[in-house]
Amino acid sequence: MGESNVCAARNSNCVFEAKYHLLSLCKSCTARLAARGSSPTYRFALVKGKIMEMFLGTIVPVAFPFAPRGFMTCAGQLLSIAQNSALFSLLGTTYGGDGQSTFALPDLRGRVAVGAAQGATGRIAADMGTVAGNAATTAILNGTGVAAVTLTVANLPAHNHTATFAASGGGGASTLNVSTDVATTSQAAPNSYLATGKAGGLNQPLMYRPDAGSGTAALNAGSISGGGGGGGTVTVNNTGSGTPLQAPVTVSVNGQIPTVPPFVGVQYIICVEGIFPSRN
Repeated sequence: MGESNVCAARNSNCVFEAKYHLLSLCKSCTARLAARGSSPTYRFALVKGKIMEMFLGTIVPVAFPFAPRGFMTCAGQLLSIAQNSALFSLLGTTYGGDGQSTFALPDLRGRVAVGAAQGATGRIAADMGTVAGNAATTAILNGTGVAAVTLTVANLPAHNHTATFAASGGGGASTLNVSTDVATTSQAAPNSYLATGKAGGLNQPLMYRPDAGSGTAALNAGSISGGGGGGGTVTVNNTGSGTPLQAPVTVSVNGQIPTVPPFVGVQYIICVEGIFPSRN
């Protein structure tokens, strides 16, 4: 027969139960446990004066920096399947381990727990055990408790702006130089150049002077000079159009684009000795 859950000293402040060792044991019950080789393990919470038993695998945040008896920190550590078969039957290798001799606890150090949503539309696609993000490369924690990244031009989606051009100034001047040589022909022969005019036969003035060579009838390059100039203003409108696209975010210590809300660090612990949860 199991032991009675009545305090051995009839102490109303002593919380004792034979199968599980609870909180606030009196000296008589503590001695009783010691006599049978047991010691209290704390696996329960006191809610409105009543004992609430913890299910195996329950994760709770606590404000103290250690794991009480019956709990372990959620730090991704590997546990022996042989020594934790009940917990393994619940977690499996969801959070790691080889499934042969070891399995892993969830690692919530520096991470935020997100409700698992398998294929839910409009929500984060986070299956049980999904780990996303990399604190080493995707965010930088600064003294204000927020994370920041830098967006560069390479991160912007493809887009365009309308622009207008208003011309101003413009114009130019050119000079056509004529040689002082006396012209010898009225025909523009290849490689000829303008020369000093001279009266020719049949009232045809002589204007050109041929030179040796062949090709098209082009004036000598040295006979022509010119120049010009202009100006204007290009105005780019602020409004435009573009097509949204996914772009990587470049991380830099020079940016101040917040990506994480203000937070406070607490410790997450998981129950490794508790009541096995029933599906029914």
